[in-house]
Amino acid sequence: MYISAPSLALLFCFYTTARSAEVPSSELLKTTTPSALPVFYDASDIDLVEANHAMDSFWAANFIRTTNNQSFFISAHIIVRNGSATQRAGIMSLDEPLEFYTQTYQNIGPVRESNGTLEPFNLTMPGGRFGMETIPHRNATRGTFLSKRIFSHLPAVKFDIDLEMKGPVLLNAGLGSWLWGGGLQNQISLPVTRPHGTFVVENRTLTIDPKRSFTWYDRQWGPTSPERFTWLGLYLTAPNKPKVYISIWNWEDSVNGNKSFATLQSHDGTNTVLPLTRFEPSDKHVFNSTVSGNKYSLEYNIRLADGTKLHVKSSRPDQEYVMDNSTIGFYSAYVEVSGDYTGYGAMDIMPPIKL
Repeated sequence: MYISAPSLALLFCFYTTARSAEVPSSELLKTTTPSALPVFYDASDIDLVEANHAMDSFWAANFIRTTNNQSFFISAHIIVRNGSATQRAGIMSLDEPLEFYTQTYQNIGPVRESNGTLEPFNLTMPGGRFGMETIPHRNATRGTFLSKRIFSHLPAVKFDIDLEMKGPVLLNAGLGSWLWGGGLQNQISLPVTRPHGTFVVENRTLTIDPKRSFTWYDRQWGPTSPERFTWLGLYLTAPNKPKVYISIWNWEDSVNGNKSFATLQSHDGTNTVLPLTRFEPSDKHVFNSTVSGNKYSLEYNIRLADGTKLHVKSSRPDQEYVMDNSTIGFYSAYVEVSGDYTGYGAMDIMPPIKL
C-alpha cells in the first residue's frame, strides 16, 4: 500500500529532559522517567494492570550475545485483554536462524487472582511455568521503570532473565500517546535495557553477556485496539551518522483513520516523529500458515517523510505464534534492515495485513 505524503511533514523533536538546577541535564538523559514532559498518562500506569485498560502489553525482545560468543533472539510477551492474560515466548539462533527456533503461545488466565497482582507487579502462569515480575528497589521513585525478571520453565522455552532498565525513554508518537480506535493508546519503549541471566538451548545452559546484549522493553496500554496492525522496533546505523532506534507503526482504524508513522530516537535521547510516505508489504515474499490460515508478508519497503528508505526482511519465514489448541495466529519476528540504514530488530503483525 502507498500513503500520500502530507504537504507539510509533521516533524516534532524534543529532549526527554529539561534543564534543572537540581539535576544536570546529562544525568536526566539517562533516566527512565520523563517527568519533565506533559504526558497524558499517569505514572502508575507504567507497571499496573488496570480495569479500565482493555489491553495491557508487557513486551521484551532480547538481542543476546552469550559469554561463549553465540547470538540469539529471545522474546517474551504478556498481553492482558479484558482481564485475561496470554503469554508468548521464543528462542532463535541468530547464527543459524533456520537451524534452531523454538517457541510457545499459551493462556495464562484471569489476572488479579492467583495469576497476577497489582503491587508489586507480577503475572505468572499456573504452576509458575512462565512469568514477569518487578524486582523491588527501595530507592525507586514513583513512575520509574523498575527492573523486571522474566522467566520461562516451559518445556520448549527455558530462560531466567533480569532486565536492568536503562534510559532515555522513547515516547511513541512524541509524548507516548495517540488516538487509536476511538481511545487514547499509550506506548513507552526502552530500547537499551540490559539483560542479565541464562537460557537453555538443546539442554545446554548459556549465560548472557550483558555488556554486549540489549533488550527492547515495551509497555503499551489503552481502552481500545485496532482491527489489524504492523509494528517494528529497529536498531539502525549508517556511515557517518549516529546510531538510531526507531519504532514504526502502521494500522487500519475505521474510527480515527488509518495511520503510519515512525518515532526515531538518537543515542542522546532526542526523539523525532515522522509520518511514513510509503509502507509497502511484499505480495511475493509471504508466509502462508497452514495452521492459522493467515498470510504474512515477509518483506517491506518503507519510506519516511524525510526521504529515508528502509527495506525490512524477516530472517526466517515461519515466525508465527499459534496459541495452543487453537488457530489464533500472531506473527512476531526477528528482522534485518537494509537501505539508507542497516540494522536489525523485531516485528509484530496482528492479525495479518491485507495483501
